[in-house]
Amino acid sequence: MQQCILSIGTITYAIRARKLLAASRISARIVKTTSGGRSSGGCTYGVEIDAADMLTASGILSRNQIPFEWSRAGQSGRLP
Repeated sequence: MQQCILSIGTITYAIRARKLLAASRISARIVKTTSGGRSSGGCTYGVEIDAADMLTASGILSRNQIPFEWSRAGQSGRLP
């Protein structure tokens, strides 16, 4: 099972994202990540999900106005 990390930024948004995803039966774990350009300093927060849930999760977060960037082994990007 390959994992994706949705870098969200703040712990508040990460907690909100995890709750929204759990309500849709998507398992998500809050993780601390290094900054991927989202902040000027050290760490950001995100949620780790199964790569198979990426499209569903991105739709849920977008509808709920939670900004994020995603990363997976060897790939990364920003969804509108």
